Amino acid sequence: MITLNKIEYPYSLSYFKGSRYLECPSCGKRRFKPYCTADGVPIDATKFGRCQREFKCGYHQSPNKKEYSPVVREFVPLDPFFLPSDYVLPYLNNVDFSSLLTFFNKSKIDFTPIFKDYKVGGTRNGKTIFFQYDGLKWRAGKQMEYCNGYRSGHVWWLHRDEKLGFNEDKHRLCQCFFGYHLVSKNPDKMIALVESEKTALFCAGVFPEFIWLATGGQSQLSSVNMELIGGRGGVIFPDVDCIPMWAEKVATFKRYDVIDCTRLNVADKKGADLFDFLVGENKHESYHFIKEILEKRKINAK
Repeated sequence: MITLNKIEYPYSLSYFKGSRYLECPSCGKRRFKPYCTADGVPIDATKFGRCQREFKCGYHQSPNKKEYSPVVREFVPLDPFFLPSDYVLPYLNNVDFSSLLTFFNKSKIDFTPIFKDYKVGGTRNGKTIFFQYDGLKWRAGKQMEYCNGYRSGHVWWLHRDEKLGFNEDKHRLCQCFFGYHLVSKNPDKMIALVESEKTALFCAGVFPEFIWLATGGQSQLSSVNMELIGGRGGVIFPDVDCIPMWAEKVATFKRYDVIDCTRLNVADKKGADLFDFLVGENKHESYHFIKEILEKRKINAK
């Protein structure tokens, strides 16, 4: 049996054990993950780390490697981690408590069946949980708080619940796109991909002829997840501040068109996406622009 070793430095972002991020020294938002030693202690939380707001901030400062000697460690494969079904079910049953669903249902569209199709959960105090479900296993659960359709609190991942026994040293998450389980159930529909789960749900109600998926983050557009849906073809709508990066990432997936919606951003909002356009002051033009793109994509695919 061959023993695999890996060379690494005795500090890492992954050693950070906090359930919440720290305040970023650049932008001031609590989205900062510090570099820590193997026992989880930050080296200097006012300086060394990375802001998770990759495009809105982009701060990243690592310790000087010359001050640390590399360490050879034995490579230990991590076990995939999934949420237990009996843990997920109560949250699914509470979806009607979701403040986001309540907000969406103020429109002319009934979003309740859409939320249920997408396996969205809720908590008794109104928070919304976006589950990543592959049709067999619950890969992750992302809990968020909303007020009038916009996020109002911190993100919390359900695998952090201590009673589930997740251990970063032993387990790894195997995330997938939000809504992925609907791909195989709708073989005749093309795919439309966005970043935000909220936006995917809203667009699923407005433009139901496509399957709307969400990456869940600007950096979560990975080749692994694209491979899972790569053969279907469709359109990709990046947020306005990450169009070049997403276009580069999906360049090898020829059946996908990356759409630049910058022209719809009349409010010049940083990080704006389809949801902002469809509910903003330019919503009628935005609707017709997006509708035209989707119709053209379906015609060209035939």
